[in-house]
Amino acid sequence: MSQFIIKVAKVGLLALLPLFLISNYRLEVPLGNPNELGSKYILEATGVVNTVFEGKVRFETSIKEANNGTFTSTLVLKLENVEEGHQHAVEFLISRQDSPNELPVGTYKVTKNIEGFMDSFDGIFGYANFKALGELPFFAKQGTITISGLHDDFLQGSLEITMYNADEQEITISGSFVASPL
Repeated sequence: MSQFIIKVAKVGLLALLPLFLISNYRLEVPLGNPNELGSKYILEATGVVNTVFEGKVRFETSIKEANNGTFTSTLVLKLENVEEGHQHAVEFLISRQDSPNELPVGTYKVTKNIEGFMDSFDGIFGYANFKALGELPFFAKQGTITISGLHDDFLQGSLEITMYNADEQEITISGSFVASPL
């Protein structure tokens, strides 16, 4: 009897293992040579909506000096949709205090509890509007943006950000992008 139970457990495990591996699959779409593509993003969305968003992305970098002599480097990513059926607007602000140079290549985390923009902050602030999900905007609560290449004429990277609205609806967007300057 115990031999039968062991065989059933093995067969069950072998049947469930592929499902487990498939469920952890991430959509990684190679975007190709940034100089040939212009600006483009492909983001997989899960949560209150499960779809793929595509569009154009633009970026802008700046370095600002405060009255007290400290510097803050910022990078703005503006994502614009191109598909009529998935209208959305997404924007991220990456900021780094005490940095007199452009933001370097690296991974940046969402900043929790930003009190206001009068003082600079370290991390990411992000918001999104998805027409299909109503009037309430979504705000980034956790996640990262990785900048893998930053040049004068393009920015390349990836992101995985979880956002919530006032009704506690959740959406996670992840994927890669190649941005051109604003």
